[in-house]
Amino acid sequence: MRSSPRFSAGGRWVAAMLAGLGAVATADAFVLLPSGAWSASTTSVTMQLQLGSSSGTLLDGATSWGQVIEAALSDWNQYLQRLQFKFVRDSTVPIGDGTGLNNVFFSAEVFGEAFPGGALAVTTGWSWAGSRIEGDIAFNSAYAWNSYRGALRGQSGALTGRLYDIRRVAIHELGHELGLDHPDQHGQTVAAIMNSATSNTDDVTADDIAGVRSIDNTGPAAPAITVQPQSQTVNAGASVTFSVASTGTAPLSFQWRKDGATLAGATSATLTLTNVTAPDAGVYSVVVANSGGSATSTGATLTVGGLSRISNLSVRTNLAGGQTLVVGFVTSGAKNLLIRGVGPSLAAVFSLANPYADPKFTVNNSVGAVVDQNDNWVAGLSPTFTSVGAFALTSGSKDAALLRSVSGPSTAQVSGTGSGIMLVEVYDADAAPTATRLMNVAARNQVGTGADVLISGFVIAGTGPEKLLIRGIGPALHDVFGVTGVLADPVLEIHQTINGVDTVVASNNDWSASLTATFDAVGAYRFTAGSKDAALLVTLQPGIYTAQVSGANSGTGDGVVEIYEVP
Repeated sequence: MRSSPRFSAGGRWVAAMLAGLGAVATADAFVLLPSGAWSASTTSVTMQLQLGSSSGTLLDGATSWGQVIEAALSDWNQYLQRLQFKFVRDSTVPIGDGTGLNNVFFSAEVFGEAFPGGALAVTTGWSWAGSRIEGDIAFNSAYAWNSYRGALRGQSGALTGRLYDIRRVAIHELGHELGLDHPDQHGQTVAAIMNSATSNTDDVTADDIAGVRSIDNTGPAAPAITVQPQSQTVNAGASVTFSVASTGTAPLSFQWRKDGATLAGATSATLTLTNVTAPDAGVYSVVVANSGGSATSTGATLTVGGLSRISNLSVRTNLAGGQTLVVGFVTSGAKNLLIRGVGPSLAAVFSLANPYADPKFTVNNSVGAVVDQNDNWVAGLSPTFTSVGAFALTSGSKDAALLRSVSGPSTAQVSGTGSGIMLVEVYDADAAPTATRLMNVAARNQVGTGADVLISGFVIAGTGPEKLLIRGIGPALHDVFGVTGVLADPVLEIHQTINGVDTVVASNNDWSASLTATFDAVGAYRFTAGSKDAALLVTLQPGIYTAQVSGANSGTGDGVVEIYEVP
């Protein structure tokens, strides 16, 4: 740094940052420029940013020199209260010495004078009666500039081989603008951005902050909330997180409130509630505080809806002899499920002709191992049928059914003796709604025409709407799993009986790539771009629905219907 302490009543001063690797130190001992700081009546200093455009995107993602300088100004502003930097982006005012304006620019010289030897940048200015009235910053255009964080880049020990970070140099020069000097040139050994030589230090340090606070004549910067917590609506049983972001002098403390009352133990920048219920609904806010003051966030309203869930899946198909129908399901944890393979009772209960004579099934876990199986159901399950709303099976029939607890991904693989119409059902059999959910159900079978399309019924139970991803898959079976003979162009329709009339409430022929993020969110495999698979993102009220997969132009082939809960 080169300063001119001889000016007392008024005069011009100069301070420079040198190229090179500065020392790191330990003591806290900032130094002020003898030329004085801005007067106590000055509340803002406007910098005229006149650096021109960068040649492209900089290493830290900034797209212009001015954007980087603006960030450096903000780095200082967060520690100031009375005085704040402002700026004029791409200013066109004249660049000159003694104009009363604060120019920031690249140049090969400093107002007609050569840069001091090894100087990356120079801050010059004018003082009057001990107070600053102007401060200009010139960056030496002879050096290679960019913007990045961390260690200095380029050849170690070779000044001309380095790539210099304009942001850390700007922070240093703006410290001069505020009135800070080089502590290392006054016998001090401190870690500071204000040391005379550029180093791996890329931001203000505690010593620098203490210095500007002494100039600003303020204590710690009080908290200011920059990102408010957001209102949310969730179903009962879900988890929800509120968060806040703030500035201010560390350490900051946080205290969350619900409807104005303090929440015990809720003392971090985030508040997470799990398995929420109706009493959790309310207005949440947070108080951020430090020794300089406090700030209270706006209120975020939590609305808790009813516990809606997929409670039942059924698949009806015309199963040929020797074929196996695969029904998949995923739970978020241990859950009791009633699984049924119904054939003979369809004739007795619904008067259907040609029912499947003797179905049986296995329950397989995520690695394909058989964990349970049933051929002929037992009468002891009848109370469970009633509790979940399933129709009664004919006494002594050869239908199959079992009740068991499953967790995670599972399949029911249904086959048996004979051929004909079969109904496979999976029911949520927990005695009461729980946070553990039936998250995903799916069925794969041969898709025919007319009555032989793939039909999957499902029930949404509860009091609130449920968002679902529903997919009708053909080509992806080949693209992802190598299956042949797939349904070439699935058509997906969602049906509901409204006022006694079967009504299509949603449909899709070819899926949209905009759904890819939803596929990822629920763990569904991706489709090949441009494939003829079908998919829908729908929000449905509690009720009984069917998802029907057919082939465009009466196409047939192997197909899958999938239903996913969407968080």
